[in-house]
Amino acid sequence: MAAADDPFLVAKLIGIRNEARARVKKFPGLRYGQCVFNAVYFEFPVLVSSAIGTDIDPFHHDSNVEAFLEYVYGAPEK
Repeated sequence: MAAADDPFLVAKLIGIRNEARARVKKFPGLRYGQCVFNAVYFEFPVLVSSAIGTDIDPFHHDSNVEAFLEYVYGAPEK
């Protein structure tokens, strides 16, 4: 089954993206990628730590968010 066919995964990813957007609104000094990274870190600290400093690390580059979510969850794109 493709990740896009899994309603629980789709809901989870929507929740992560929405939570990250809400944090950016509440804390304008943070970027979207940082907020996504932090939200996922609480669930998978070891896996997320293995992405630090790689070309999928979204902490410093918002453009890496979708690749990061794909890495962690096998996530479908937006």
